[in-house]
Amino acid sequence: HYLWRIDVVSVNRARECFEQAIALDPNYALAYTGIATGLFLLPVIGNVNTIKLLTEAKRLLEKAVGLNATLPETRVLLGAVRVSLEYDWAGAQREFQQALAEETVSADCLDTYGRWVLFPQGRFEEALSVYERAHKLEPLIPTFVYHSAEIFACKGEYEKSIQQCGKALEIESHFWMAHMLIGWNYVFLERPEEAITAFETAKQLEPQSPAIINGLVAAHAVGGRLQKAREISQQSGELNPYSQALHHLYLGETDRMFELLNEAADQRDASLFWFPNIAAFRKFQQDPRYQ
Repeated sequence: HYLWRIDVVSVNRARECFEQAIALDPNYALAYTGIATGLFLLPVIGNVNTIKLLTEAKRLLEKAVGLNATLPETRVLLGAVRVSLEYDWAGAQREFQQALAEETVSADCLDTYGRWVLFPQGRFEEALSVYERAHKLEPLIPTFVYHSAEIFACKGEYEKSIQQCGKALEIESHFWMAHMLIGWNYVFLERPEEAITAFETAKQLEPQSPAIINGLVAAHAVGGRLQKAREISQQSGELNPYSQALHHLYLGETDRMFELLNEAADQRDASLFWFPNIAAFRKFQQDPRYQ
């Protein structure tokens, strides 16, 4: 329950629960996988060291595999870590194939496969199909609906993405990521005032997310308030390179943006999987630094 609320406080609370489970049974593989899942999620929602957390997550997952080599939840997360930490697509595919071949496949497994193998490779229709299967298995988890909204945003179907975010909020009204993605859709639609409203709502629910600050910078820049966008950026404290790159994108500072994107790649920031799908970035596709 805490883990899939996907905010910093809840993920840390989930870790406490999993640690209590391990204290009761040190050989309980799923609890190690749960802690690893939290470590995997934190870089997505907070400003933390990605390589350090992913390396620790991989260690815990390998321990879990040693305890139970057939656990699908462990296999799929190990595949996702291979993608994010090592860009090992073939290794990840092997992990997922083994997990998905099990007689019963959980919604979490399907969702992880869609989000960390199909989505980054632009296999959007396959990802949507997988998310729909996950949602049918677990209709009360908003994440699976939200991930479909991500796909629609990447396809440029912004209104459809907003509608899908609304469905996620019907399941969980405090699901901050849906409010955040609504904001980004309005940025892409060049409707900055509506974007700012959505981001402010998201910020009240999850004040630690750099993705929301990034959105506010983008929204004010799209609205022509570059000075305000710059002020928000400067007052946001120490952000990860990917977040800083987004700020420089919308502030029109291309050279610095590419420098920071390379730093983000060195740090294995999985947010980079999003970047080619941001409309404002596509104009750089002919720039050799883009590749």
